[in-house]
Amino acid sequence: MAIFPVLELEAIVQVADRTRLSGVKTYASKDGPDIDKVEIEPYSGAGFIEVTGLKSSDWFTDYQYDSDGDKTVTIKINGDTTPVLFTQDILVISEADDMLFASDSDLVAEENDILKFVQKGRNTFKDVHREAQTQILQFIDDKGFVNTDGTKISKEQVLDKSEVREWAKDLALELIFNAQSNQVGDIFDQKSKDYHSKVLHSRQKNVFRLDLNKDDILEPGEGIKITTSYITRA
Repeated sequence: MAIFPVLELEAIVQVADRTRLSGVKTYASKDGPDIDKVEIEPYSGAGFIEVTGLKSSDWFTDYQYDSDGDKTVTIKINGDTTPVLFTQDILVISEADDMLFASDSDLVAEENDILKFVQKGRNTFKDVHREAQTQILQFIDDKGFVNTDGTKISKEQVLDKSEVREWAKDLALELIFNAQSNQVGDIFDQKSKDYHSKVLHSRQKNVFRLDLNKDDILEPGEGIKITTSYITRA
């Protein structure tokens, strides 16, 4: 007989951004004790929040952190025996360290009702913007572009976010509408495809200036042009 605690967390969240700490998939074996109390502690020393509710779908709490760093989330399950605890870490980063390439306001300017699609447990699309950032950097790496010292180009080398904002915005909207689609050819699928076409255009129309020598200065000749797959030099 046993209780199996499960925590579902975002891997990364920004300071002051709402996130869901979920234990809804926690369960007991068929011969296990009844679960009569579920508590979640957002970080060590914060104190436990009871989330028991009337059913297992209530076993979560939404939270926003006021400081950055690694936070250890703990779920505590009380049954007929000694409480069972399980921990998992979530990384909280500042807005300055997140360095996202686009914002929700960019999305709203394109699709004024887009925020209605923000997933439960969140207030923003910062998670989607972070995925778009990851995909952009991965695309650049896959194309073979590197810094002058041979290392991967990272978000820190994108000093002027305005140069990748359109690409990041279009990609975020593609991801959002794709997530809403549940059938090939529905309105969300078409929207996603439309924004994919815009991504293809926005990522190829300019030279993207990047701090390829990592001196925190954009200098002539520091940049990449996706269409020709070479790093431009002065």
